[in-house]
Amino acid sequence: MTLKIPSNKFEYDIETIISALGLPERYAYFVERSLVMKEPPEFFPLDRPLPRPFIKRDPNTGRKKLFIEIYGDTKLSDFGSKLFAYNFKRLQPKVYDYGTIKKLGVSNFDIWEQLAKWRSEGKSYKEIRTLAQEKLNYFIKYDEQVKTYLNRYKKLGYTRKKKV
Repeated sequence: MTLKIPSNKFEYDIETIISALGLPERYAYFVERSLVMKEPPEFFPLDRPLPRPFIKRDPNTGRKKLFIEIYGDTKLSDFGSKLFAYNFKRLQPKVYDYGTIKKLGVSNFDIWEQLAKWRSEGKSYKEIRTLAQEKLNYFIKYDEQVKTYLNRYKKLGYTRKKKV
């Protein structure tokens, strides 16, 4: 029934041609332009296109969802391209739950707080490191890392509330 609509019939014909010739899906636009213009276009498809992010509306809920179209020869390095990152960041704010998910907090905040308490009691970095291993079962490799954790805790602020 949907093939009675001319635009769907044309898309179906393009898919049939691509399947019959064994061409990759990325040649669809090339085949379409060839059929419409009755001569090959001036460009030729790339050997390996980049992954393409796009937004689709969920028919059940009406919410927008972000999808990434990849091909059989897509490599992991293709996701690091600047063009992919630009397109992804451009579409990401249009998704319905963008920005509603908050960072839950630092997972080691309680440990850093205990390290700060021990430091305020006048303990050295070496003593704090051994106490963290014994009492908190938290391994700190070097004494200098204790200073780093204390600075991170100080940067977050002493007034910050714990996760409940």
